[in-house]
Amino acid sequence: QHNIKMSKEVNQVNINMWSRGSEYTHRYDTCRPTPPAVIKDVVTQIIGHAPDQIIDIGSGTGLSTRFWGEVCQSAKVTGVEPNDDMRKQAEQSTPDKSRIQFVAGHSGDTKAADNSADVVSYSTCLHWMNPAVTFPEAGRVLKKGGLVISIDHNFTPMISPAVDKIHDAFMAPIKKRAEDSVLVGLERRHESGHVQRMVESGQFSHVRQVYVHSAETGDSERLVGYILSQGHVASILAGGVSQEELGVPKLRKDLEEAMGQGKKWTWFWSYTLTIAVK
Repeated sequence: QHNIKMSKEVNQVNINMWSRGSEYTHRYDTCRPTPPAVIKDVVTQIIGHAPDQIIDIGSGTGLSTRFWGEVCQSAKVTGVEPNDDMRKQAEQSTPDKSRIQFVAGHSGDTKAADNSADVVSYSTCLHWMNPAVTFPEAGRVLKKGGLVISIDHNFTPMISPAVDKIHDAFMAPIKKRAEDSVLVGLERRHESGHVQRMVESGQFSHVRQVYVHSAETGDSERLVGYILSQGHVASILAGGVSQEELGVPKLRKDLEEAMGQGKKWTWFWSYTLTIAVK
């Protein structure tokens, strides 16, 4: 059970998909990438000043919320997350709560005041959200001249051709199973439609995309954890399929052979920033 009341426009199946306890949320928190710091520079230049109030919707385990708190040191940052397990992990992983807080809410009901935010952020999550309630809510809480930003990274970091082949071989049947509605009622909208949906919402005066990149390091075990945190895999695991049935032991073995046990590689990430100004 979740401690917030959901509107009929919000898909409870999408929210429940991430309810799998502390082991999963810890993996998500430690294996997913952190957004690149240059995003702060992009946002600051567009709105004309460093943001004072940031609302991070679909904040999950708080990775993106803590990112905003670190790069915008004077801002108050609120993470809005409907899933109890994710929000609990976020609170546990965030030592500085003087400027960062997490609240139970969703993209259609952020609990924020009208005209209160400089930035409304969605980090690799907007594709799960219903635009019919998401963008009017963003328009309500944004100040004039404020912006929404959807931060979406490519699903596989560039590590090596061998790693690409192993990942693609593992994911091909997984994507097919996910598309066959492993979880009945699961909704996902492709990132390629973000611009059109923002424009069609009528909430924004200007919409465009910017591309940035970042580099991190990680070993084969982190990569396995990252793959298990992806939406397609998460939806199947939430439907009751075991890791053994999915072939995770073979994935782990193949990646360890390709990358070396415990050896850290540079991971190159590409990001698409979809930005809309009120």
